[in-house]
Amino acid sequence: MERWAGKVAVVTGASSGIGEAVVRDLVSRGIKVAALARRIDRLKKLESELSGKGTIVGLQCDVGVEEDINKAFEWIEKNWGAVHIMINNAGYFVDVSVSELDSTKLKQMFDTNIVGLTICMSRALKSMMDHKILDGHVININSVAGHGIIPFKGVGIYSATKYGVTAITEYVRREMGEKKYRTKVTSISPGLVKTEMTQGFMTKVPAEIPYLVSEDVSNAVVFALSTPPNVNISELTIQPVGEGANPDETSK
Repeated sequence: MERWAGKVAVVTGASSGIGEAVVRDLVSRGIKVAALARRIDRLKKLESELSGKGTIVGLQCDVGVEEDINKAFEWIEKNWGAVHIMINNAGYFVDVSVSELDSTKLKQMFDTNIVGLTICMSRALKSMMDHKILDGHVININSVAGHGIIPFKGVGIYSATKYGVTAITEYVRREMGEKKYRTKVTSISPGLVKTEMTQGFMTKVPAEIPYLVSEDVSNAVVFALSTPPNVNISELTIQPVGEGANPDETSK
């Protein structure tokens, strides 16, 4: 991780859960972090808590709104220059039934989980290429729901968005290779993680179901970033011990 000290990382969904844990880990390792989230009050609190431990700036940004993304990256370019690390963590989950579709919720999930993620990747990669950063790293926080069908109602649309993350991540990894950039592109797919986003879902599953915590996923991010320059972890799946051991279990 020493090679990343003083470099710039962008983390979306940074105000709580996995994003907050990632911000804390990166700042503690000397990385300059632009923490993006909708809740600016949470970001300011995080800035205050990490004051003196490293460099962090909170930028209000709803990744489902392209204008917000553009403003955030414009600030980063003007004040810090090149982006070296992009952590796409922001996600949105809500129980949606296709047979009784709420199109507003449908669009919000796709706008956040797919469209916003892709735009953030594009802006980060453009920054890397403009500044001749040949060894950057893009990490997308995916889900096991992006690799298999989850046997619970209401998660189908969410799973569809995560399948999209799986596809776009691998496509961009290959694209970087074709362009002769050594930019790494990684998908990290956790099982069930106990966060604010999954609180409602977890009330509908058995109490004994195993789960991860945000720090587990952040540890995986640090692990991926710590690999040698010639090693790209394309896909990293992490699950709580025992997940899927019975038909009543599910994942993030």
